[in-house]
Amino acid sequence: MNKTLTTRFRRGPMLWGLAMLLLALPAAAQTGEFQLHGRISFDTGNVVLKAASGNEWAQGAVNTLVMPGDTLWVDQEGSTEVEMAGGSFLRLADASKAEVLGLPPNASIRGWVGAFYVQRTARSQGVFQFSTPAAMLDIPPDSSVRVDIGERGDTVVTVRWGSAGVRTDLGGSVSVPEGRRVWVDPGMLPSDAVVFDRLVTDAFDQWNNDRARLLAEGLKTLPREVAVTSPAIGVSDLGQYGEWVYVDSRPYWRP
Repeated sequence: MNKTLTTRFRRGPMLWGLAMLLLALPAAAQTGEFQLHGRISFDTGNVVLKAASGNEWAQGAVNTLVMPGDTLWVDQEGSTEVEMAGGSFLRLADASKAEVLGLPPNASIRGWVGAFYVQRTARSQGVFQFSTPAAMLDIPPDSSVRVDIGERGDTVVTVRWGSAGVRTDLGGSVSVPEGRRVWVDPGMLPSDAVVFDRLVTDAFDQWNNDRARLLAEGLKTLPREVAVTSPAIGVSDLGQYGEWVYVDSRPYWRP
């Protein structure tokens, strides 16, 4: 196994990982700085990663670091979530493969095949681009966008909330508002944005909604004294795995 991967994957329990992430919270919350990594924030045990400099895949787990150049693969019936600095999340499910080209403030993800969700909170900063074999997506803050990529690169873009811009190498572009869907085949222009039935969902849609709701509730547990203008990595999980206590009138988190 690649030495870098071995070091990165030797992580302790969930609470130990969250405690380490918490050390960066005050600085990140006050300055808005971005950490130059992401982390796996949820996994069913089906994700593997390969570093840009390595040739071998290694098993991932919650709190595994995700670095620029990493490639992720999730097995059939598996699901995983990657949290990035500033309140952006990438979710993969059911035999999906993606490459992390860049991380916030300028995030860039290349999806090869499978089903993906990109969620950006209202406080997200910078740009977020998601490319497929057929198109390039620009996803603004306060958006939740699903991308399905077939074996031939055919792409379906579904905007659950917010919006997305879809463009191709041929110069065609379309703005996709909330509640609409676009199809794009490799070498073709994108279709018009059409309304879809938002009541028709599958397991991936439902899981995405559950994760979005859980993360939003986690932010609500932060004390007023912890001002987070651009959420630090791991901050949404703190309420779920511990509690805030006051010492000398200052808030501290403990497992």
